[in-house]
Amino acid sequence: MILVDAALKAREAAGTPVRVGLVGAGFMVQGLANMIVNSTPGMRLVAISNRHPDRASRVFKYAGQDPVMADSAAAFEQAASAGRPIATDDPSLICRSPHIDVVVEVTGHVDFGLHVTLDAMSHGKHVVLMNAELDATLGPILQVYAKRHGVLLSACDGDEPGVQMNLYRWVKGLGLTPRVSLGEYTLMPSISHQGRFVLTVGLLRAGSTGQVTSSSETKISFDKLREWNIPLTWDEALRHGYQQPPRLVTCDARLASHKPNRCHRCAVVVRGQSGRD
Repeated sequence: MILVDAALKAREAAGTPVRVGLVGAGFMVQGLANMIVNSTPGMRLVAISNRHPDRASRVFKYAGQDPVMADSAAAFEQAASAGRPIATDDPSLICRSPHIDVVVEVTGHVDFGLHVTLDAMSHGKHVVLMNAELDATLGPILQVYAKRHGVLLSACDGDEPGVQMNLYRWVKGLGLTPRVSLGEYTLMPSISHQGRFVLTVGLLRAGSTGQVTSSSETKISFDKLREWNIPLTWDEALRHGYQQPPRLVTCDARLASHKPNRCHRCAVVVRGQSGRD
């Protein structure tokens, strides 16, 4: 982080800050916007997009700025050229503006976030995902598109995936080889939803007993996944050339129809109801 701070200070001194556009205006964006505006020299928050632009405006005001509303490319570019913060309901204005270097996707929606990410990358923008649902579902595929467009696709530090990546990096730095990664994010196939089979991207938060205490789900129909040519099983994925990921202990024997104390996918012994390994 010392290297990053030094690089950002150098950009601030040179008058070339990293210009950021945020898509979404929820709680996470409020904190991120406040940090960029008030605590991060070398970065400038150019615009926030939300389907309710008044919420984007409130985020700016929370950070101490008074934004202008923009509903067209001309109005957006005029305000950006003048250095005015911008609130809008059209994320494409952020994705396509020459006044934006990095787009941060913070909506938590898979389908919407996918289109925003692809639009941004196709217009030469680097993308940071604070969208665990999209990252867990399509992250490896989006990396292919990022490389194709010559841009960077990244997770964010501070949220669980970024913290886990830093822990993995630290263990590697010790000269050790990480073998198992523990995390609270997992993909679980559900039964059916309104008569259609779906893939449930569940954010499962388990207590020390393994009981799920809360969950947030995004449901995508199998038809939509087929439309995107996304493999639905690891057998299909391997046939399509995907690499099988490291074995992850992310399940509990009671949460799915696994064999007692053993996950059928990762073949690693997991903690069962009795509490014994």
